Amino acid sequence: MSEQAFAPEYLVARFDDPRRLVSAVRAVRARGLRVYDVYTPHPVHHLDEAMGLTRSRLPLATLAGGVLGLVSALALELYVSVYDWPLNVGGKPDNSLLAFIRRRGGGDRRSVRAGAPVAAHRVRSPGRAPVV
Repeated sequence: MSEQAFAPEYLVARFDDPRRLVSAVRAVRARGLRVYDVYTPHPVHHLDEAMGLTRSRLPLATLAGGVLGLVSALALELYVSVYDWPLNVGGKPDNSLLAFIRRRGGGDRRSVRAGAPVAAHRVRSPGRAPVV
C-alpha cells in the first residue's frame, strides 16, 4: 500500500515543557501542516505566534459596543430630563450630565450593551470561534 493510505489526519501530543510545545508547533507548521488547537492549563507565551493566529478584533468591537451603550444611555437620560419631563429639583440645571453618571444601577445594562457585538459576531459566524 502507498504511504498516503496511512497518513494521519490528526495528531495528538502531550508536552510537559511549554518551550518544547512551542518548538513542536513551529516544527509542525514548518512542514506545512496546520495546527488547529492547543489546550494548556495556563497561558503559554509565544504560542499564538507559533500557531499563526492573528490578533482578534473582538476587544475593539466590545469597546465600541460599550461606548455606544454609554452614549445612548446618556442621550436617553438627557432627553428625558430636559425635553420630555423636566423637573425643577432644588434649582439645579436640567442638563447636568454629572447627575446621570452614577455608581449604582445601570452597570448591568452597559455590560449587556458592550456584549451585544460579541453575541452578534457569534451569530454571524457560528462556525468560527473567536480568537482571544
